[in-house]
Amino acid sequence: MGMEKVREEVLAKAKRQAAQIVAEANRESDAIMKSAEEKADENRKKALQEAERQMAEARTRETAAAELEAAKMMLDAKKKIIEEVFEEAKSRVAKTPAPERRRHIKTLIEKAKQQIDIDRVLCAEKDINSVEGYKSQPTAITGGIIIENKEGTVRVDCSYEALMEKAKEKALKDVANTLFKSQ
Repeated sequence: MGMEKVREEVLAKAKRQAAQIVAEANRESDAIMKSAEEKADENRKKALQEAERQMAEARTRETAAAELEAAKMMLDAKKKIIEEVFEEAKSRVAKTPAPERRRHIKTLIEKAKQQIDIDRVLCAEKDINSVEGYKSQPTAITGGIIIENKEGTVRVDCSYEALMEKAKEKALKDVANTLFKSQ
């Protein structure tokens, strides 16, 4: 064998080995690329899922805030209507005719007798003559009475203002219960 032939064989062998190395490198490169693409796809999916989750949470928060604001506005509107109704009622009560006021006072005194021993009856100045059998004293109320015991330590407030305030508190509770009963 000549040198030329040995050289050709060595060269051919080196080319075969080089081709195998290149083929192996290409396979490894393809595997690495495929793995990187799979990881990138997985990361994209996770990022998309996280973005969708965050958007859903934001949407839920915004919806809840809007519903709360709407409920608050509704409650405020109902409170305002109730205030207007009670202001109108106060105005009408102030105009109650004397015979009806006299009946109210007698009824309220009878109810108050069940609660305390009456010594003094406070009432609107225009109702002084309607109080019979008790000391009466004018006070700044629209109508009705305020009863005191002898010591002045116990008071029963049956003034129109107090009675209307109790009715108003009940109405506000009913409005709130109506608005928030589904929560």
